[in-house]
Amino acid sequence: MNSRIEYLLQHSKDELFAEIRRITETADEERERLDRAVSQILALLRNEGYSYFHLRYITSVIERPEPFKERLNLLYRLITRSPEAYEVYFLVKTSDSALFRDGIGKNIAVEDRDEISAKNSEASTRFLGQDQGGTVVSFKLESLDPYGAMSEASRALRELGDSARLYRNQPLFSAVHDFVLVRHSRGDYHIYDERTLFFEFGTTAHDFDRKFHEHLELLATLRNEERIRLQASLQYYSVALDSPDYQVVFINLWIALEALFQETDGDSVIGRIRRTLPRVVASNYLIDILRELAKDLVRNKGGDFSVIECFFPRSTPKYIDLSELLEALSDNENGPRITALLQFTGNHELLVHRVYRLWKEYFRERDVLYRRIKRHVENVDWQIARLYRVRNAIMHQGSADTDLIYLSHHLNHYYRIAIHKCLGTLRENAQLTVMGALTVIREEFELTMTMLKERPDVTTADLLPVYRSDAPSILWSTTSTTEVTRNS
Repeated sequence: MNSRIEYLLQHSKDELFAEIRRITETADEERERLDRAVSQILALLRNEGYSYFHLRYITSVIERPEPFKERLNLLYRLITRSPEAYEVYFLVKTSDSALFRDGIGKNIAVEDRDEISAKNSEASTRFLGQDQGGTVVSFKLESLDPYGAMSEASRALRELGDSARLYRNQPLFSAVHDFVLVRHSRGDYHIYDERTLFFEFGTTAHDFDRKFHEHLELLATLRNEERIRLQASLQYYSVALDSPDYQVVFINLWIALEALFQETDGDSVIGRIRRTLPRVVASNYLIDILRELAKDLVRNKGGDFSVIECFFPRSTPKYIDLSELLEALSDNENGPRITALLQFTGNHELLVHRVYRLWKEYFRERDVLYRRIKRHVENVDWQIARLYRVRNAIMHQGSADTDLIYLSHHLNHYYRIAIHKCLGTLRENAQLTVMGALTVIREEFELTMTMLKERPDVTTADLLPVYRSDAPSILWSTTSTTEVTRNS
């Protein structure tokens, strides 16, 4: 049995929190166990029924300025709660409000707008708006958190609309706005934006105009069949981004991914995906770690930037240059760059631990780096197999009995890495096929891993073309070394 599963079966939330508290009170070398304990308790809570969004919210208390023990105690109180009753309200336009009023479900009702308006709360006033009209439909249900209640009510409302389309050629209702009003069991009202239940998958590049024109120029140089293949993939990706339903998102993301892995080589599509995609994703593994660290360093408002200023000449308090961050993390023991970086994060215990681990375990030791990346390839391959099973369940059974929120985000992350690295390779050689470009990326990655494993004269610094143009370019993408701002 997996050791993590064994741990979860043997330890309660109280025991896990006792372990976390003990770690925070002991020597720094035991802090490495903190990441494992936190990830275990989050997995346990997710399994108990806490929503993905609520867990994201409550763990944000770690970023508060209070002493760490106080934040930990607050976190504990937030996740040791019993299910409570919620009423979730939607404002819709419908010509058949009687269907809701006549009881198509025992927990569904049409509410009196005047009664809600009479609550005279800021939330109810904002929810009803100014002269927007519409019918207030409510759902009563129990949940561990308001995000879970919103998600369940939204799903129930959407199912009503889906069923109605079988018997009418027009939608049963349309939303007046994206706001959702939630009444907690203690009687207070809170307003939420329903879009918080749906993460933004795409991002807008800060240099959009240049990148978009480069993309159009590339399409004009490709062979017609490859251009059609790319456009088909992007078409389904666009459909996925615009859908309000995670099942639709997931299946269209998968179709977009499959469109990239078409080839007449006798192998199955899933065979090509599993052989190539984990290595394409892993080729971006370390740059993703750097980018996320840079974001958190920028958010560390308590840090004194003057401490690192002389070692980060291209950086400012509002952004961190990734190549400079790389140089610090590959510095020698007690080197000036890593010493300054640790001093810069000194007011944030978890950030200090994170920087120290990356310096010690990822960027200095060649064999450790090799094992980390190899393990990442194995993890991605395992996740792709899982995603494929979910894809089959949706395609053959009509639904998947699993939480598609985080699975869709994994799939979106894999797709974006694959499409961007594929486009980058095609710019260098427009005569390649789409699958051929992905194969080149895979083979370059495998060559780099061989060098890392078998060439003792190769150090991690030799594999960092962010500032070494003569090194292999697969572990590090030079196009990724853009500044990271507070708005990233």
